[in-house]
Amino acid sequence: MAPSQPYKIRPIEPDDLPKVIELIASAISSADAEFARSIFAYYFREGRSKRQAEYYVVELGGKVVGVSGFYRRGEAYWLGWFAVSEEYRKLGIGSALLERVEEEVKARGARELYVYTSSLPKFEGTREFYRRRGFEEVCEVDHPRWERDMLFLRKRLS
Repeated sequence: MAPSQPYKIRPIEPDDLPKVIELIASAISSADAEFARSIFAYYFREGRSKRQAEYYVVELGGKVVGVSGFYRRGEAYWLGWFAVSEEYRKLGIGSALLERVEEEVKARGARELYVYTSSLPKFEGTREFYRRRGFEEVCEVDHPRWERDMLFLRKRLS
């Protein structure tokens, strides 16, 4: 099912941050939202040419309904803060956002895209979303800042 009106994927702007932080809090966790707030503050202070990351929002009817992007650590590209408003899920918005990120990292020479998520039951839908789009589990780890039992997933890009 497609959204009833057209949406657009565009680079994130500072004015988007309140809604983006709210999205991350509701889709992931309030701890992640607070961490995202500090990361985005740094992101907007850095000059675009120095960034090892890019983030995008999905705008629908003048309102931000999705966010994601990527960051680079060493040679690896990671999917960052992937969230779509609950009322706009299962409309293809998340798939389009992921495709945008994949196109961007492939243009930069990436052959793989990584993501981490929780293995807690609350995130089963998230894990299934990634699996249906070609991500495979790489390993499970405990991370001291987030929920325990984090899963690292990888997608090989063609």
